Amino acid sequence: MHLVVIVVTYTVRVFMFAWFRPKVIFAGESVKSVHLGTPSVIIANHTSMLDPIMMLAVFFSHKSIVVAKDQIEDPHFRWALTRAKCVIPCDRFNMDTEWALLARRELEKGNNVIIFPEGKCRYDGLLNEFKTGFAFLARSTGAPVLSVGLDGRCRRNSRRGAGMKTGLVLEGGSRQTMFSAGVLDTFMDEDIPFDYIAGVSAGAHAAINYITRQQGRLRFIVLPTRLQKGKKWASKYIGIQKEFHALNYLSADGEMPLDFEAYASSRVECEIGLTCCETGRAEFKSEKQDKKRLLDLISASCALPMLFPMAKLDDKHYADGCITEPIPFERAFEKGCDKVVAISTHYPGEAVTDFRKYRAILNPMYKQKYPNLFRALMVRLKRYEKKFIQMESLEKKGKLFLIRPLIDLCDQFDTDMDKMNESYNHGVEMAKQRMDDLKTFLEI
Repeated sequence: MHLVVIVVTYTVRVFMFAWFRPKVIFAGESVKSVHLGTPSVIIANHTSMLDPIMMLAVFFSHKSIVVAKDQIEDPHFRWALTRAKCVIPCDRFNMDTEWALLARRELEKGNNVIIFPEGKCRYDGLLNEFKTGFAFLARSTGAPVLSVGLDGRCRRNSRRGAGMKTGLVLEGGSRQTMFSAGVLDTFMDEDIPFDYIAGVSAGAHAAINYITRQQGRLRFIVLPTRLQKGKKWASKYIGIQKEFHALNYLSADGEMPLDFEAYASSRVECEIGLTCCETGRAEFKSEKQDKKRLLDLISASCALPMLFPMAKLDDKHYADGCITEPIPFERAFEKGCDKVVAISTHYPGEAVTDFRKYRAILNPMYKQKYPNLFRALMVRLKRYEKKFIQMESLEKKGKLFLIRPLIDLCDQFDTDMDKMNESYNHGVEMAKQRMDDLKTFLEI
C-alpha cells in the first residue's frame, strides 16, 4: 500500500506540472529556490480546491500540509488524505490545538509546514481574514514564515468547447421559486447546458427538475395542493406539514411525476445542500441510484427550523440548507466550475428571515441539543448579506452571472394564484431579457 501511495503521489505531481505549467516567481532576495534551507511555515492564499495539490507539487520535498478535518472526512477525499503521511488534520470550526503540536513535530523533523490561513477558498481575488494559528506556530517554534501568493485558480485557460465547466446554483424560498420556475423553463426553451447544478431548500426541487427537463413541473408542484386540484382558495399556514410532505414526497409520483430515470441517467453532476445540526455546517450530497433517498435529501434540505422536524440521515440530523449556504456558488467553484449562473428568489433590498428575532423560540428548541445549529441560525442574516457582496464582486470579474427578481412578488408561503403567476411570468421576462448576455457569459 505504501508503494501505491508513492506512485500516486509522483504521478499527481507530474500531472500538475504538465497540465497547469505553474510559473514560480521569487520576490526579493531572501528566497531563490523552493528547496528551503530552514524548516519554514509556508502560508498561501486559497483560490481553489486544487491549491493544496499544487503547493505540494511545488514544495515537493520535506513538507507537510494542514488540511481541514472535515475535508479529510469527506468520502471523496478520505482514501487519499488518510493515507498521505504529510497531512496534518485541523478542526477549523472548534478550538483545536492538536494540529499545532503535530505541526511543531514536523518542523522539528526538518519539514516545512504549509498552511492556508484563510481557512476556506475565495474566488474573487480578495482575501478572507487570516486565522492566527500560523503566527502562533511560527512564534512558538522560531520557524521563519514564507508567504506565497497564488495568482488565479489552478486551471487551463480554455473556451467552452475546449473544456470550460459551467455551474448553476439555485436558492430556495418555497413558493418564491415560482420566479426560478419561469427562468428555468425559459432556459429549457433555449437548451442552456450546465455541467454542475446545486440547489438548497426548494431550490433542490428546481435543480432536479432542470436535469429532467420537465418543463412546467416545478411551477406545478410548488403550488398548494388545493390549487393543484383546481380549487380557488388555499390556506397559507393551516396544513403546512401536509403541504411539506406533498411537495417533497407525493409530488414525485403525482399528477406530474418526477422522471427519475432521466435524472439518474444524466451526466450532469447534481448536489443538494443541507445544514448538519450536529456541526452547524453545510454539507452537500448527491444521489442518482435510490429515488427514496433522493427525496429524503430534498426533504432534509427543506426542513426549516421551527416549522418542520429535523431530518435524520446517515446517523446525523439535518435542517434547511439555506441556513448555511443560501446560494451555493462557492460550492460550484470548489467543484471546479469556471463560471457559475446563480438564480436568487429575493429582490434587491428584500428583508430575508432573521432568526435572531425568534431567539426566544429557538433557545429551548435547539441551543442545548444542537448548539452549533443554533449559532448558525443566529449568524444566518449576516452570512446571507456577505454572500451577495461576494457575488457582486464575482459578477464584476466575469465569473458569476446573477439573475434575481427586480420587484416584490409572492412571498414564501403565498397562496394567491395571481401573485404566483406574476412571479413566474417575471422570471420568464427576466430570462428573456438577459438571454443574449447569458449566452455570451457561457460562451455558447
